[in-house]
Amino acid sequence: MLGDPAVGKTSLVKRYIMDTFDERYVSTVGTRVLKKVVPTKKEEVTMMIWDILGQHTYKLLHYAVLQGAVGAVVVCDVEREDTLGNLDYWVNLIKDANSSAKCVIVVNKSDLIENAAFDKGKVEEYATQHESPFYYTSAKTDEGVKDAFEALAEIMVKE
Repeated sequence: MLGDPAVGKTSLVKRYIMDTFDERYVSTVGTRVLKKVVPTKKEEVTMMIWDILGQHTYKLLHYAVLQGAVGAVVVCDVEREDTLGNLDYWVNLIKDANSSAKCVIVVNKSDLIENAAFDKGKVEEYATQHESPFYYTSAKTDEGVKDAFEALAEIMVKE
């Protein structure tokens, strides 16, 4: 899970793994690792989901964690355009750690789409540039969450 602070990385993981949502924001300190077995068209995949803190100042920690990663869900917040712009930072970080890693782009908080700071065209352009699928999700309503994680599992198995 990669993305700026407060984009909803932890909330997405909690929704996907435990089917829960909490309105309160609690900043992630360090990392949290959760496991989920995901069925794909070819085989079951055991995903070890690392929910790591989003502050850019911890680049060395991020890099150390990402060296073994084969894929990432890279998250931005639909209400904050800067988080879309910062996707480059996160995608480049994982690609520097493992050039063959695959990414799925997630625009979170789609339940707040009426307050969107950017349009779908910008997301499409970004996703095309990085050859990554993208999903609009809401950890609150569960919209698109399963689809995004399962798409990553399918991509990792395919490659």
